[in-house]
Amino acid sequence: MEHDSHSLIFLDLTILKDLNNMLQTTVYHKPLSRNTLLQADSNHPPQLIRSIPTGQFLRVRRNCSSTQDFMSKASQLSQRFLERGYAQDAVDTVWDEALNIDRLSLLTKTPRPTQTTKPRLCFSTRYSPTAGKIKHIIKKHWHILQSDPSLKEICADAPRFTFKRVRNIRDRLVHLDMKVSHSTTWLSNPPTGFYKCGHCTHCSNSTNAKHFSHPMTGKSFSINYFINCNSTHIVYLLKCPCGLVYIGQTKRQIKIRISEHKMAIRTKNAIYAMARHCMEANLCLLNSGVLKKLVNPLEVAILSIKCYAERRTGFIH
Repeated sequence: MEHDSHSLIFLDLTILKDLNNMLQTTVYHKPLSRNTLLQADSNHPPQLIRSIPTGQFLRVRRNCSSTQDFMSKASQLSQRFLERGYAQDAVDTVWDEALNIDRLSLLTKTPRPTQTTKPRLCFSTRYSPTAGKIKHIIKKHWHILQSDPSLKEICADAPRFTFKRVRNIRDRLVHLDMKVSHSTTWLSNPPTGFYKCGHCTHCSNSTNAKHFSHPMTGKSFSINYFINCNSTHIVYLLKCPCGLVYIGQTKRQIKIRISEHKMAIRTKNAIYAMARHCMEANLCLLNSGVLKKLVNPLEVAILSIKCYAERRTGFIH
């Protein structure tokens, strides 16, 4: 932020004090700034390219407190658009529209209208030159989905179309020289199994283990990853002194999830199955151990169905 006795520069705005000690504002450009406006022939959605001049001229209209200053800055902006291949007529039209808009309305925050219609489906894909044809084909044949009795209510209106950016040359050529490590241990060859971290309040309720057993069949399962209290994306096992075990999963650190279970038990929050069980059994002790490293949600579902088909309300008998 630059400033002197008569002006202050902040981001793209210059605040000035005139001869009458009144504050005036104008657009600020760095002396070495380049023309970084998007090329008119860039491979972007046409509506996005058409909206850029409108947004830029309205920004200049809002930041320039005097009409004379706006005309000067708008002339410079118009020249920058012409250098990037925009049509003279389109730029002049947007310039005139911005000039005729009341500047006070641009300085007033407009509340968003409340949504009165039902939310529409959204069709999202990567943008390409054929995006317009895809949109046309979907709209043309949308009545087929509307004729289906089971989909009629969901597909009452045509979907909204949104496009994601495709990979550009930079994405294909530039790579990080330094690989980001997500390891939870400093060991080069960590052992498999669950181990206490030794630094949290839950270690006293945890048990170091390389395997666990099914409470009904006694079948043993190995833990094939190194896991501690700081590990994330895991399926965990909580064992109650009554003999029941609870199976859960979390994307956060396991110690955070265990803290939530303990707090639920202390506050008797019946939303949590573990707390509800402890209220019924009048128990408040937990023995936490880790079940298996979570690779993906499908693996969790298969694991739960294969090994613990007798689960009821979160507990295994």
